[in-house]
Amino acid sequence: MAEFAASVKAVNTVMRLALVAMPLPVDLTFDGPISSSKHSNAFSKHSKATSRLPRAWQDVVDLSLGEARDGTGGAGAASAAANADCLSAAFLFGDSWYGERSTKSGDRKKKTHPSASNQRLAIGVYRACLSCLPAATRTWFSDCRDASLKKTLEQLTAHALSPAILEHEFTVVERASEGTYSGFSFGEHHADSTGELTVRVLRGTREISATYALDDAAVELKVTLPKAYPLVQAELTTGQRAGVSEQRARKWTLAVSISHLPHSAD
Repeated sequence: MAEFAASVKAVNTVMRLALVAMPLPVDLTFDGPISSSKHSNAFSKHSKATSRLPRAWQDVVDLSLGEARDGTGGAGAASAAANADCLSAAFLFGDSWYGERSTKSGDRKKKTHPSASNQRLAIGVYRACLSCLPAATRTWFSDCRDASLKKTLEQLTAHALSPAILEHEFTVVERASEGTYSGFSFGEHHADSTGELTVRVLRGTREISATYALDDAAVELKVTLPKAYPLVQAELTTGQRAGVSEQRARKWTLAVSISHLPHSAD
């Protein structure tokens, strides 16, 4: 699917149409930083920055918040928030204040105006591109020559969509990398070529750190996920290393990134 989408430039076509209805304020500013959650109740409330978003973008955040509250907590909440269906009929044509709607029929908000549904649809389609075709979406974003559009879209993504996606990525990595991997090797197939791999998640700096140790040698790989992930590419760097040549460190870094760290490729 990714190859076909790239060959026909599907994301370019979809985004050209989505931007027609997508609310993109020209004076979008945020006083405070994006909140970095460290606990399972990461989606329990709006941040101050979120309240500055256009209503349709807030509706998407509300949807993620609501799905997270319906999750089982921890990984369940993170997964539910990241996989909230922004293209469902219930969301597109439902109540205006989706995340705050009451279950009592007498307290229900007014139904969404058709233009608001179109705005939600545009954002939902964009979110689907990020989730299903992140690399192709990044290529479209990188090739975009409208600097103002790129700045606004990156800010909106960072505040409305990325927090749930980042939390999901961190939770998946944590659950998959509990403890230490022993007997890990890089295809060298020698008795002395297996070591231990330790993976840590640092939410405050949006980093995933993987340290591979073999005897007295060790090398650390750091993946830094940007605020607007996956619209913006993650950064791979080699951290501390001891007793390992630069060439071998690069080989280990590539192997660890391929086998154990999250990818935003299509």
